[in-house]
Amino acid sequence: MEDRLAPLVDAMTEALRAHRLAECVGVPVDQEHQLREGVAHRLQGELGELRTRFVDDTVFVSCASQPEDSVSVSDRAVVTVIDDLLGGRERDQDARPWRFTWDGWNAPTQ
Repeated sequence: MEDRLAPLVDAMTEALRAHRLAECVGVPVDQEHQLREGVAHRLQGELGELRTRFVDDTVFVSCASQPEDSVSVSDRAVVTVIDDLLGGRERDQDARPWRFTWDGWNAPTQ
């Protein structure tokens, strides 16, 4: 894994621990696999099986095993985010503390 991915992987890992869900918007196609693998490697079974998806330019990671009351919350969140992406609607960052942007974590080096 590239060194510049490590802080984003750390942030997504902490979001998964706290919310059982993490997403990163704007991920280049050639980096999505590395990002997904980095998060899975960092957790190494800690939260059970992870479900990962790459839709449009967004990586979604959620925990397959969750407390019963949080399953519906995170599943609804994923459906809402995907619906927003496909419908071209703006998404509110503050409403989703598990959401990160690729450009916010991977600024070009000079």
